[in-house]
Amino acid sequence: MANTFNGFGLRTRLTDFFGISHPIILAPMTPAAGGVLASAVSDAGALGLLGGGYGDRQWFEAESAKISHDRVGCGFITWSVTPDTALFDLALDQRPTAMMLSFGDPAPLGARVKQRGIPLICQVHTIEHAKRAIDVGADVIVAQGTEAGGHGFAVRSTMPFVPDVVDLCAVRSPRTLVAAAGGIADGRGLAAALMLGADGVLMGTRFWATQEALIHEDAKRKSSPRAATIPFGRRSTTSFVRKRGRSHTRGACSATNSSSSGTAARPSSEKSRRMSCRRSKRPASQVITTLRTSRSVKQSAWSTTCQLHGS
Repeated sequence: MANTFNGFGLRTRLTDFFGISHPIILAPMTPAAGGVLASAVSDAGALGLLGGGYGDRQWFEAESAKISHDRVGCGFITWSVTPDTALFDLALDQRPTAMMLSFGDPAPLGARVKQRGIPLICQVHTIEHAKRAIDVGADVIVAQGTEAGGHGFAVRSTMPFVPDVVDLCAVRSPRTLVAAAGGIADGRGLAAALMLGADGVLMGTRFWATQEALIHEDAKRKSSPRAATIPFGRRSTTSFVRKRGRSHTRGACSATNSSSSGTAARPSSEKSRRMSCRRSKRPASQVITTLRTSRSVKQSAWSTTCQLHGS
């Protein structure tokens, strides 16, 4: 199918598969992606994933209790939860929207996911990883490049890696969806991923710098440099999201696109520092809305230039 844009959101195979409005998945970061952040992302029309991360049962249960949206999935680092399969089964019971596995062989735990009919998301860093994910039955493959924050492999950059995974899936498993990850933080990155043939994106670092993220405010400021956006004032998250297609933003805060040199710009004054701090505290819903109303996304010719998998 061709990607299409309307006043409500951007329709791709990913949005159809999960029943969401925007082709954006929250990376299940631990500890940033707690119950509040995952719920906010899902409430805004994307797919929120709770960060199961390192298999901390106490943390998982506490954050799971804070989830306020019924369409929130979960994600684990494969090797960290393998010793406690009871926790993994608990996550499958409580968060059946989707399960994401990162690092290590996804087969043993992936089989549990598929047996329950739960969508399986597998993160990969090489073509061999992607082939294994297809064999395991992944519904979504996250093609992560070296630009990604946190854990990763210094193997392939996002731009050349994503189309290779897309081509692989087109030949071996056309039903398998592809989400791009690594260095994507604004509408231009989302548009680029779709033009490369991906069905959507998985983002972590940009959500790291939101109000709901469970990290220290200093870390949020460092991950959210001065950005080319117009402040949204005191409008509530809900009212802003509902004003579909009426954003005047120039682009989301982006650590990767903040300057031509690729390095984060530093505030040159106390006033600039305070502005950067305020931007780092944006709700997750505003991040999503800014991405999908980006001029880069709306001006792309989805129907003619973004045909996926040779269709």
